Amino acid sequence: MLCALPLFSFALASVWSLGPLSSLLFVSMGSWVGIRYYLFRDEICDQTNYRLYNVCILCSCLLVCYLALIIIYRYGYCAFIFCQLLYVFVH
Repeated sequence: MLCALPLFSFALASVWSLGPLSSLLFVSMGSWVGIRYYLFRDEICDQTNYRLYNVCILCSCLLVCYLALIIIYRYGYCAFIFCQLLYVFVH
């Protein structure tokens, strides 16, 4: 978990082409949760870490929704549909 969450956060920030400030915040949040999973190993801390991990996942989902709105605003709804279809066919 120590390396997985920061690397996953960095990969998502790269794929989504986030700005430097957003990338820094996103990767630091993933690193913080990863370090907490690594250092704090009792039951109470695991519950807190689980909640923080879910907040991190929620933030990434909100970020994806925000990026979808930017695509719709800048390029129109057809471009958004095209991106969704491209994602479905690639994955």
